Amino acid sequence: MSSHHIVRDEQEPALLILSLRDIRNSTIDELLEWSPTVVLPDILINDVLNRGFRFDIILCEEAKENLLRKSLRAYFPLRFLSASPDLWLDRTIDCLVESGHNALSIITDQFDDRFMTKKHLPNIDLVIYDTNFKWHRVQTHFKKWFPKGQEIRMVGSNFEITGYITSNRDLGDSYITEYNGMIVVSCSEPIWFGERII
Repeated sequence: MSSHHIVRDEQEPALLILSLRDIRNSTIDELLEWSPTVVLPDILINDVLNRGFRFDIILCEEAKENLLRKSLRAYFPLRFLSASPDLWLDRTIDCLVESGHNALSIITDQFDDRFMTKKHLPNIDLVIYDTNFKWHRVQTHFKKWFPKGQEIRMVGSNFEITGYITSNRDLGDSYITEYNGMIVVSCSEPIWFGERII
């Protein structure tokens, strides 16, 4: 952490790591810079330990929890969230919202349907990093400056995008910025806005 910043617990986004496959080290380093609360499934413990960074909450199936508590004693204090893998995202969001977090960054190898239909997404700001894109959950409005040539993708319906962009019809709801400048998105229902990671 930079010496000129003071960060309180829960002020920075927590970090949920669902996969490290094909994820850029620079993305991981950027997200770990402010020492966030780190949540990960038990299947990633060895990968994370080999990379040398700490974690705070372990997601595991209930049958594995006691064994993990014993084997990870040297890394305490740790919290454990027991659930089947299909509920890890829900359990993480519920736990973080209850503990006062209002933002969550997620690292995953693939942005997919599990992020689209969650009932409690309005309760927490989400940014998802996959192998190629950084995805922002947009509730009603999003505004950001982009350089010329930036690829942008939209997932959802009932949105309006303004700025100097060209639709890339070959890739569905994909756009390329024509000039350096501001892109503004407005929507009547939540959508996902993806920017290619350069």
